[in-house]
Amino acid sequence: MSLDQLQKIRERRLEKQLTEVQIKKEAVEAAEKSLTTARKALEDFHLWRLSQQDSLFQELISQASGLQAMQEYRQKIAHLSVQEEQLQAKVPLAQKMVEQAMQQFVEAKKAANALAMKNEKTKAIVDIQHTSTRKVALNKEMNLDPKDN
Repeated sequence: MSLDQLQKIRERRLEKQLTEVQIKKEAVEAAEKSLTTARKALEDFHLWRLSQQDSLFQELISQASGLQAMQEYRQKIAHLSVQEEQLQAKVPLAQKMVEQAMQQFVEAKKAANALAMKNEKTKAIVDIQHTSTRKVALNKEMNLDPKDN
């Protein structure tokens, strides 16, 4: 395999890796958006739950408060708490997804940087080879001995 072919292969690998970096970056952005959405949903629900609790309490007070009404109130409050806990559980999961996506992005970026460095080294070697080949050809044209340079 010639150095030119190696250079082209390395360029294609770098292009693929840069595409992978972009995909990983978009995954990070999507995970961050998901985390923001989960936090917002939790905050909105928490505020709504507090308002709902107050409404349920006011409703309980306005009724003839019997044992049945008190049990229904407690069940409704417990149900709201369970819903809030479910939303709370989503936040750490979304945070973990952000961390994983970020780690994958960093790894892809490191791989792209390593490929870029290898690509630059190969490119420098190819440039040196081309320069040397041109000098030899020029020397042949001029009927000079390449050892004289």
